[in-house]
Amino acid sequence: MNYNMINFLGIILCFMVLPFAFAQTDDYLYEDIIGSESKKLPSMLDDDFFISEFTQGLTLPTTMDFVGNDLLVLQKNDGLVKHISSNGKISEKPVLDAQVSNYLERGMLGIVTKQSSVYLYFTESDKDGGEPIANNIYKYTWQNGELIDPILVRSLPSYPDAVMHQGGVMTVGNDGVVYAVIGDQDNQDLKHGANVLQNQFAPPDDTGVIIPIDPNGPYYAIGIRNSFGLTVDEETGNLWQTENGPDKFDEINLVYPNFNSGWNAHSGPIDQSRINVYELPGFVGVLKSQIQLFLSNIYAKFFLSENYMYSDPEFTWEKTISPTGLGFAPQSFGKYENWLFVGDCKGGNIYKFQLNSERNGFIFNDTSLQDFIFNDGDKLDEILFAEGFGCITDIEFHEGIMYVVSLSSGVIYKIQLK
Repeated sequence: MNYNMINFLGIILCFMVLPFAFAQTDDYLYEDIIGSESKKLPSMLDDDFFISEFTQGLTLPTTMDFVGNDLLVLQKNDGLVKHISSNGKISEKPVLDAQVSNYLERGMLGIVTKQSSVYLYFTESDKDGGEPIANNIYKYTWQNGELIDPILVRSLPSYPDAVMHQGGVMTVGNDGVVYAVIGDQDNQDLKHGANVLQNQFAPPDDTGVIIPIDPNGPYYAIGIRNSFGLTVDEETGNLWQTENGPDKFDEINLVYPNFNSGWNAHSGPIDQSRINVYELPGFVGVLKSQIQLFLSNIYAKFFLSENYMYSDPEFTWEKTISPTGLGFAPQSFGKYENWLFVGDCKGGNIYKFQLNSERNGFIFNDTSLQDFIFNDGDKLDEILFAEGFGCITDIEFHEGIMYVVSLSSGVIYKIQLK
């Protein structure tokens, strides 16, 4: 769609409805969303695979990554990095104890490794539970079972009045660049005194973006609301990301360079955009979103170094599920080689998605999913792989095994072929 065709009359209408259009509903209550719709016990929906506990006894684990055969896992509130051996035993002494601000979505949030380098993303504070200094990303060297030689590679905002949408997940692209995602820090509510146009039409001061942090570079993507999942398709080098909507329309996005995810113009497919104020007709919501994206492009041309382009998500849940970690299965994962797997925090489900031959979208047999939206009333059968994990925060593959982190149960599970 060519947003440059929007006329002056449409822009006037946009500014007439903007005061109402940005009146967003409050985010979910943190305690209410954590695994609230999960089954009690994990179970497989595919009889060719089985689940086992790899380790238990963790406290609010968020993300994990392997350094060789060593698994490092983050604990959100106490700022600890735990070392787990290949037999699932947790080392008594943590490999790092950072001081973190930990209220709601702040804390020890992201880890990714590249050879012997380990990158950690956490909401740094002068004490555990204190006020945030920043969302800082440090690069460590993994040597003899220790994290040494920390280097601050990027400092991102963590505003004192923004307790949600901190982001934190990272991935390493095929180009060797480390990418990190940070949420919008509730900037749509204008809490931080930033310029109104900047908040509403482009990402302010390093929030709501995917950004290369080693080496540092311009934003890879903008318009990110709140994300707990970022990964790379090694077959194509493309980045994929999960994104949480406000009260509906969670997303899976294929993130090309200079991607605009659309927030806070709207969430979900643009032809479903609604403002839901004074029962205005749906076309007004669509028009508002198109105008806002058009103005976002104008803003980017003047204030950012790149031109960012919007595209619809590759898949959307109409009802929020809080999608989180995602990853591509290796060849050793049987019939699901190169499929994309996605976890969620609300239902404790793991979803499976078969990619098309171009690996830029999904294939479904169920006709109700062929609009790439999971609506109320649609069946989960085709895309549901496993369930009952509580709040899933990360999915990683290692040597043909899927590892799944459950924040709510403090357990890391393994899923593998029988």
